[in-house]
Amino acid sequence: MSKTYPELKIEMARLAAEAERVRAYELPTVIAEVNLQIERYQLTEAMIFGNARMRRPGRAKTVMVPKFVDQATGNTWTGRGTRPGWLIEALSAGTLAEHLLVS
Repeated sequence: MSKTYPELKIEMARLAAEAERVRAYELPTVIAEVNLQIERYQLTEAMIFGNARMRRPGRAKTVMVPKFVDQATGNTWTGRGTRPGWLIEALSAGTLAEHLLVS
């Protein structure tokens, strides 16, 4: 007769615990063997793992062109994200957004 689901779950947990015990027991030997080979062949981290920058090139950053500018202070805003304080103050003071547009 086949095992029930709860019985299989218990067996899986037991096997996972046993596998972890065996791994922990074998790990020092494996590490020693790896270290021996690294020393023997004078391997470097880059030789083993490669150059991370070459494997995963970063995304090119997009340079955002300012859309609004405060001529008095030189503050700019691209129009993306939260409005900066200087723009909020200027609009509250009655300045029209059109007057702050970069020409």
